[in-house]
Amino acid sequence: MTVAAYLDRWMEHVRAHRQPDTTRNYALRCKRFKREFGSVRLDKLKSHHLDAAYRRWLLEGLSPATINSYHGVMSSALGQAVRWGLISRSVAPLATLPTVEPRRMTVPSVETVRMLVTTAEEHDPVLSAAIMLAALTGCR
Repeated sequence: MTVAAYLDRWMEHVRAHRQPDTTRNYALRCKRFKREFGSVRLDKLKSHHLDAAYRRWLLEGLSPATINSYHGVMSSALGQAVRWGLISRSVAPLATLPTVEPRRMTVPSVETVRMLVTTAEEHDPVLSAAIMLAALTGCR
């Protein structure tokens, strides 16, 4: 069985167990994997196939976080293939994932929040309360 044929079979399984939005998301990711190495036999898939695809995708401009998301889908698919007895082990844990740099969060100063709350209070007390709640609880 090829990777493409397996991913189609796996997607049928996923559709029965996941929400429609999740299914659409997985299907889009599977489509990209099928383009990359869909003709490879499932039992011949190696981590270097994943590594090469991830390198190309980085060069194409996909973010490391997006690639990691794609990898999560492939990891789930290959894990199911192991449970179904189609392969003896998943190559997903052996792949090299790009590093996701943590985003630096910019937090407004106390003075800025105070000004926002005061200004909002003059026009819309509900908005003022929402701003204060967001500031006090650390909402983004």
